[in-house]
Amino acid sequence: MSESTPASRLLSAFESPAAAERFVERIRTSNGHDLDRIAQRVSAYADACAQPSAVLAAVARVLANEEIPLTSEDAIAGMAAISAAEFQNATEADAIHERARHERARSAGIRATPLWQEAAHRAEPTRYAFEALQAVLTPSDVDDLVNASASGSDTDREPRFAAALLSALVHSNDPRFAPESRTQWAAILEKRLCDVAQIYWKDRFLIEAWVAIDRPAVEQALFEHVGSYGMSGRHWHVGQTLLSGLTGGRDSAGGRRRSAEVIARLVRHQIERGKPVMTLLDSWLSMDRPAAGRFLTHEWSMDDLSDELTFTLVRGLTALGTKPAIKRLEAIRTQGGRLGERAAAALELLGATAPDGLQVLASAWRRAPTRDILRQFHERYVEWIPQGVPMTIATNVLGVGQPDERAFSITTPDNGYLFLEFDRRGRLVGWKFE
Repeated sequence: MSESTPASRLLSAFESPAAAERFVERIRTSNGHDLDRIAQRVSAYADACAQPSAVLAAVARVLANEEIPLTSEDAIAGMAAISAAEFQNATEADAIHERARHERARSAGIRATPLWQEAAHRAEPTRYAFEALQAVLTPSDVDDLVNASASGSDTDREPRFAAALLSALVHSNDPRFAPESRTQWAAILEKRLCDVAQIYWKDRFLIEAWVAIDRPAVEQALFEHVGSYGMSGRHWHVGQTLLSGLTGGRDSAGGRRRSAEVIARLVRHQIERGKPVMTLLDSWLSMDRPAAGRFLTHEWSMDDLSDELTFTLVRGLTALGTKPAIKRLEAIRTQGGRLGERAAAALELLGATAPDGLQVLASAWRRAPTRDILRQFHERYVEWIPQGVPMTIATNVLGVGQPDERAFSITTPDNGYLFLEFDRRGRLVGWKFE
């Protein structure tokens, strides 16, 4: 019997001798490809995992497809490496799932298993352990996890691990998580998520689970908490967490529309009290732009507004960018002062007026690009501008960046630095000034 070689092993993995022969012919007529060299690299990756024959077969299936151009030897080796990693991961996952089933069958509950003790107390539990434990949960285990998530301090890992498993059950609508248990857990989540001291519980998947269970309760919690404490200082995190759940929750369009109405009432409530509303307004715009737009352009009175709320109005109109918004910005510009200057800058960026202010800065920039000029550009046209506002006019007039460039940095000889990032339509998505 002839000795097996890497090449013979790879060729035997093809579905048929004819398919292997056609591949050999492709290699023979190709420049830069050598069968032995390819086979050695593929076999090395295959032998490094627990299922070498499966890796060889996966690579052979791709190489046998004559509709796919023959890629470089490096690409073929990379394909083998990816296949080996996938099969190795699958092997590890199967082993952990089998371990979870074995331990759960011999334990009084999921939290009595050694796998739970390992995973629940790790800073970053593995995905395989998480999924294996989730797979073997019984309804009584779920009830036990509900109780576990209510115990312990903010920094304890086990309650948060229990909550993570419960949230996965909510998002998959798993029948093992009974309605009465979900209601009990929702009350626990409310205490955790609305407590300013519970900073480790402000995970998005937890607030989205609460929204999925009881969206009206989250809406009420948002109104009561922000209405009482606002969204500044240590209360900002709670308000932002509740908002993120309502704006991004996996719920029906009707649920989001109702939440938008709650946020709208909260915006008006806070304005009447002279409290900041910028974050609330951004959320309202993201959920119901037409209604928020009508409020910005026709309903929000400027009488007796604080400077902060007035600037929030200008910022909201700039984000909106509609014809009615531009009309109101034009009226605000005539008032002069810092507020009028911001309205004027917004109108330039929106293309509603000639970029006179930009031209002045551009002329100074061409004479001597200094940090001070960059700072003026940043303060007037960048730092207060909401995401999604077009910046193409500004960068074109200033003469920085290249067409269709999504991100670039502007530097000056005296250590000025401004980084700008845009979406595909040239709208601002991020910045950093130093």
